[in-house]
Amino acid sequence: MIRLLMAWLLVLCAQPLVANAEVPIADFARNDSYDDASISPDGHYVALTVPIGKGRGVAVFDLLQKKLILKQSVGEDRSVTDYLWASGNRLVISLAENFGSRESPIPTGEMIAFNADGSNMQYLFGFRGGLPSGTRALGSRLGKEGRATNGFGIPIRSLPNDPEHILIQAKTFAVNADSGRTAAYRMSVLDGKLGPGLAAPMNGDVRFVADDDGFVRYATGLDERNVSRSYSRTPEQPQWAELPVPAGSYTVPLFLSNNGQRVFLTSNEGGNYNCLIELQLDDGARKPLACDDGSDLIDVILSFDSNEPVAARFQDGRQDVRLLATDNPSRAKLAELLKAFPGQHVRLSSTTRDGSKAIVLVDGDRNPGDYYLFETATLKADYLVGRSAWLDPAAMPERRPIEFKARDGQRIRGYLTLPSGLEAKQLPLIVNPHGGPFDVEDGWGFDPDPAAMAARGYAVLQINFRGSGGYGRAFVAAGKRGWATTMIDDLADGTHWAIEQGYADPARVGIYGASYGGYAALMSGIREPNLFRAIATFAGVSDLLTWKADSDVSGRRSGRNYIDDFIGATDEGLRAASPSSYIELLKAPVFIAHGDVDQRVPFSQAKALRRALKEADHPHEWLAFEGEGHGIFKPENRTLFLTRLIAFFDRTLAAAPAP
Repeated sequence: MIRLLMAWLLVLCAQPLVANAEVPIADFARNDSYDDASISPDGHYVALTVPIGKGRGVAVFDLLQKKLILKQSVGEDRSVTDYLWASGNRLVISLAENFGSRESPIPTGEMIAFNADGSNMQYLFGFRGGLPSGTRALGSRLGKEGRATNGFGIPIRSLPNDPEHILIQAKTFAVNADSGRTAAYRMSVLDGKLGPGLAAPMNGDVRFVADDDGFVRYATGLDERNVSRSYSRTPEQPQWAELPVPAGSYTVPLFLSNNGQRVFLTSNEGGNYNCLIELQLDDGARKPLACDDGSDLIDVILSFDSNEPVAARFQDGRQDVRLLATDNPSRAKLAELLKAFPGQHVRLSSTTRDGSKAIVLVDGDRNPGDYYLFETATLKADYLVGRSAWLDPAAMPERRPIEFKARDGQRIRGYLTLPSGLEAKQLPLIVNPHGGPFDVEDGWGFDPDPAAMAARGYAVLQINFRGSGGYGRAFVAAGKRGWATTMIDDLADGTHWAIEQGYADPARVGIYGASYGGYAALMSGIREPNLFRAIATFAGVSDLLTWKADSDVSGRRSGRNYIDDFIGATDEGLRAASPSSYIELLKAPVFIAHGDVDQRVPFSQAKALRRALKEADHPHEWLAFEGEGHGIFKPENRTLFLTRLIAFFDRTLAAAPAP
């Protein structure tokens, strides 16, 4: 039986919960206090990312001394985008930066390293060869500058047999984004010196998988035509050899077996659903280990020594963990861990090299997430920190899995977030389509925006319309070139379902989305003017023709091919699918919000929409964010946006006004 204890870290890090009071909107907009927890290979330290200034830095806790020993910023306008333990004492950090006036950090491909106590900080890799001398947060702690590398790099893995090096992959910057191939390098974590590079066997986006010695044994990715290809190599035959890949498959490598002979993958194998697949590298033989007949594989839980998969996770509603057929002792311990947290997600965030300790993340629809230190020998779980400890799960709204039949009989699934303390009947409803839209889905876990709206009395409906991920390749393909048709039909059918079930008041239905979701809100208001009484769009596309010309998606050949294949290849088709072509059909008032340095959906899209609404004398509201990109990064801006968004729906749907 699992023993749950409240540990010393709770005293250091927990923040008071709001009890018996309405949760302020700002609490839903705050950055997580702690995230991305990882235990050092020897179990001595736990590192986490933490908000510092405008970005995220690193905190390190000494588990033996039971105290915080480091809270390190990585620069005045920089953030940690990823990190790994190179050894029991040394961290390698990947950087992101607020470029110019842009608030949301963008990965720069740079890496620095420092010890657990912050000492011996070194710039390892990047185009600058060192951080600017005015980097106040690092100051003189940054050691000698490295050599400038005209490329973008990310870590692949640590090397347990060589703790002074890690394996990275990097691509040289080029004027033509489609030129040049990614390569793998062994890099010193002390001075950034690179070993000889191993070029990827193909152009396009590639992922490498290497063994404990750093030998790259497998590579897979999508070529310029977005077709999946895979390759392997051995120390005896180091040249790349292409492996057979089932036609129509999409593959993501997970990890290499301990003997280096097998790779475990997420792949649909040319069929419908993504499964856990075991691939033999010597002959390319593939064997499914876990599949579901209604949903895709989400992730895999490894044994505590990280050598073998012991469970697979699927999501058809709430998440479902399937223990695999194995005699690995981790299976029984994982089963006990799952029983200790009924009704919540349980994931292994990281483990020690010997498997004696693990960091466990527990979260759910009402719980933003708690980290525990789990001792595998004694089955003891000590609470460490909460990601957003100021949010009381008991005060958060319920998030119900739902499903309905679309007008053509297709099964559609999604989630309904319901306000606490109110009868789930005749509520004002906000339909909230996700962005993407392809291979993206809403899940059962805690979602702060719907929670904030539900906390103000709204039911929030999130529909995984056709094109969404999680339900098989056929379901994704069914959304192809359906931005303005099939996807919008599914949203409308789900809204009618919520009304027919009695959850929603048909006179008080609004729709809000971001990115594609913003586009879908506009197009839904055009196609269903009597259903949706209010429309809100953040970073939404309004004109597909100009978006195709201006978006950063078109900066690569693969991006242009993606637009042609999934959205539309002709000007006529893109024009016919653009909300800007039908402004006169809108009836509902429109709330427009956008960041002025957005590159994915340029700010010009919002300005053109506002201009068209003005010319049509159509009621609308406007909110622009200086320095924000394709999302709202600053908590104060997120608070302002949520406040204005909820107030807009309060006015237009005649709900009780928000404070």
